Amino acid sequence: MITEQVLRKLYALGVELHEEDVEPHSHTIDRVVEHAMSEMKDIFHFAREDGQLVVDDIRTRVVPMIRQTAEAGMLYQLLNKLQLEDDVTCRHSIAVAMVGVLIGQWLRLDDEQLALLATAGLLHDVGKLHVPAEILNKPGKLTAEEFAEMKRHTLYGYEMLRGQEGIDEPIALVALRHHERMDGSGYPYGLQGELIDLPSRIIAVADVFHAMLSKRVYKNELPFYQVIKEIGQSAFDQFDARVVTVFSRKMMETMIGSQVILSDGRIGTVLSVHPHDPANPLVRTGEQFIDLSSVQELNIVHFVPTP
Repeated sequence: MITEQVLRKLYALGVELHEEDVEPHSHTIDRVVEHAMSEMKDIFHFAREDGQLVVDDIRTRVVPMIRQTAEAGMLYQLLNKLQLEDDVTCRHSIAVAMVGVLIGQWLRLDDEQLALLATAGLLHDVGKLHVPAEILNKPGKLTAEEFAEMKRHTLYGYEMLRGQEGIDEPIALVALRHHERMDGSGYPYGLQGELIDLPSRIIAVADVFHAMLSKRVYKNELPFYQVIKEIGQSAFDQFDARVVTVFSRKMMETMIGSQVILSDGRIGTVLSVHPHDPANPLVRTGEQFIDLSSVQELNIVHFVPTP
């Protein structure tokens, strides 16, 4: 991103930029999404047809894009662009990888761990390639048998990834454990607490976050604020409290300056976020300042999307 500060530094160095030297931010997002979607479609197609994953392609072509996009702070533009894609599995995998890397950065994980999160996020749902399409795309409620088959995608994914050349065991474990929950209510094995590895705990939050934000054939998307609030309410049972605390606060902090629609219909601007109650920030509407953490009858319904 070329900011005024960057322009001043370039000018001081005698560098002059012209219109043909730069491109609009939206063009960068479009190119990243189109490239990532194309690569993941090819990778998943090959895996579905031949049962093999081209791991080198993932690491050399897709993971660097995810890392660079996360570092550039393109999350919301990326999510909006991904919503226009029709391949649910691919777009979800890219989004989860992106959010997983962001959480890893906020937790100050090292480069090796961030690369692991990017790869694990891209491959966490690879087992769904073995789940029948009529179950994945069913518009109504799944039967008990269909839900049991859906849950097996974690086992299918682990079997596809473990022992494969270029795939480390921690990546395969994320495919297996991203639906495990801290209180033991998850699947496939009902693991609890520290028995669930940190990458799986991170991808679990990223997975739920994007799934709740996304429209599927069987459900509508939820407002961003409601997603953050519901994940925050699960911080001390289903999810790792440290991961959720950092995730909720940092996600809301990225929205400072954004316009929001309040439950009484007014439009306000997010001014600051409370560290211990990030889902209820300080908002200004007109000349009035409203601390949503102390006004129980008022809350954020939607964020006003940026053009």
